[in-house]
Amino acid sequence: MKPGLEIYPRGRYFTVTGLALSDGTIANRDEELAEIISEEFPRVDRNRTPYDGPCRALDLLDYLERANVEIFAERSDGTAERVYSVRCLWAHEHTGDTSGTRVGQYADGALFYRCEHAHCRAIREWRQFRAECDSIVHLGRARRSKGRLR
Repeated sequence: MKPGLEIYPRGRYFTVTGLALSDGTIANRDEELAEIISEEFPRVDRNRTPYDGPCRALDLLDYLERANVEIFAERSDGTAERVYSVRCLWAHEHTGDTSGTRVGQYADGALFYRCEHAHCRAIREWRQFRAECDSIVHLGRARRSKGRLR
């Protein structure tokens, strides 16, 4: 939406004053609206070639080592090209067991992070894991945990 202009793709009615129109009719302004839309929102040609994965795949083991992630073992889950059992970055929030966390990479280069602890399962994925690790990998800074450096 552009400032000062509101256009909706489906029928909507707005009451501004609460007063009815004098003759009770609403005029069709489709042509004028189409002209405004073509001026204000011109069509953009997009590259519609299918996506076939990243051009360069991340070296996951190197990344985990540079991020100082504790790796317990390499595993196979039958779907990913490589899977590592790791200590959850949020293990300090867990009660008891710190296992059950996996980081992996599929053959097409796609990455995943899964922690089976109830606290993490619904909210922690690769994006959050990578955000935590990138500060170490790229900037050499330690991750923050509960207001203190690890």
